[in-house]
Amino acid sequence: MSRIRAIHAYHVPFEDRMALALPPMEFAAYKARYHDDARAGLLRLLDSFDGLGVTWESSIRRGDARRAIVREAARWKADLIIMGAHGRSGISRALLGSVAESVMRSAPCDVLVARPSTFVLELP
Repeated sequence: MSRIRAIHAYHVPFEDRMALALPPMEFAAYKARYHDDARAGLLRLLDSFDGLGVTWESSIRRGDARRAIVREAARWKADLIIMGAHGRSGISRALLGSVAESVMRSAPCDVLVARPSTFVLELP
């Protein structure tokens, strides 16, 4: 049986500002909501691969995805990083940066990047 480790790195918007603006309990709930959403999204993704004979180990990490992915791959001594990309190009990529490109440059192992499908081919 194969074992695959999956990581989902997420960002809490305006975390520094919200820490100052919200009472501690509300701030904790604000951060927890993003963690819970990330966890639920990762579990939905992993559930879609159910029945393939794969054992999943998952991690949820708050912070910069570029650093989290590379750090976890090094810690796990990964053979391969497989990741999705949004498929942005041009000015949006230049302004937003590219997690996939950054990971490819820094990864301690090979990286496979899959772009999202832009269309679905239906066969009769």
